[in-house]
Amino acid sequence: MRNKPLKKWSNCILNDEETEALQKIALRYPQIGSVGDISPGIVTGANNFFIRSEKNIEKFGLNSSNALPILMKSSAVPPLLLFTKKDFLSITAKEIPTYVLNLKTLQRSEFSLALSAHIKYGKKKEIHTRYKCKSRKRWFDVPIVENGAVCFFKRFHILPRLIVNQADVHTTDISYNIRFYSSYKASSFAFCFYNSLTLALCEYNGRFYGGGVGELTPSEFKALHIPYKDISDEKVLVLDKMIRAQEDIQKIVSYVDSIVLFDLPEESVKMLQAIRTRYISRRMKTIAKAQNENN
Repeated sequence: MRNKPLKKWSNCILNDEETEALQKIALRYPQIGSVGDISPGIVTGANNFFIRSEKNIEKFGLNSSNALPILMKSSAVPPLLLFTKKDFLSITAKEIPTYVLNLKTLQRSEFSLALSAHIKYGKKKEIHTRYKCKSRKRWFDVPIVENGAVCFFKRFHILPRLIVNQADVHTTDISYNIRFYSSYKASSFAFCFYNSLTLALCEYNGRFYGGGVGELTPSEFKALHIPYKDISDEKVLVLDKMIRAQEDIQKIVSYVDSIVLFDLPEESVKMLQAIRTRYISRRMKTIAKAQNENN
């Protein structure tokens, strides 16, 4: 009753005491927007046309400067924390589209026959008339934005997902890319993210859509608070192994809490854990309801 008007209906899941306690604890720690430069990934205007498999890229006669490694869908990335070049190669081996065309340095006369045929096909499909494409000097020149040391996938299921971009890949706008200021370490940030406070704030700041999918807009993501601490490589590897093994989520979160929220009273940590699980329970009910309606 004291926290009206609500910014979104999902905030009514909490009572006044929980809302105020959550906000008070959050203020102890910095916001994610203060740790570095954050921006969405590449917007192609037509992912299926501009992002192709390694086999297609070879057919087009392109090299590493004309086709950049990219993640088009978060579903292609298995559960993990440290996304390595080996992980990326395991995705490309499945012939999943993982390279975005970067043709700005090439003249039309330099296009191979296969690439010219692909461009001609795109024009036949009227891709050049799409909103993002028609405003470009050459409709097929995709604006390439800088990638990040960490990628946060803006839509999530039970647990929000981010990866340490050790493979140095780009992403589409499925993710927000973080380029850290010098005082922050990517692996430490990724480790600290999986604590009960930040995860509860993901639910509180974000919103759920049809089917119970959670999502954070750029401003909502930047407004999250994170209890950042310098974490040893050994502990980061432990968390990476736990996520890859798909261990129980509460076990994963409790492990991180024990390291980054040790300065909070035990009852406060339990309250944050309860808030997170209550939100997830509500979203899971939304998902179950949508599945029943579809059946």
